Amino acid sequence: HVTFTVTEAAAELDRDTSRIRQLCRKGRLGYTMPKFGQAWIITLEEITKFKANGPQSPGPKAKKK
Repeated sequence: HVTFTVTEAAAELDRDTSRIRQLCRKGRLGYTMPKFGQAWIITLEEITKFKANGPQSPGPKAKKK
């Protein structure tokens, strides 16, 4: 698996590192591993999916009818 740090993911997604950390905390990107403490690990698959989905509006997703 190819993985990225927060800084690498920020460069790849053209976002600020604080925004990447926020997305990680919200569960949209990354995961943590106990031995790394608070370091986020972001996979290439997550980066690809994020790019494909594009920016999402804030708040809960609208329910489909």
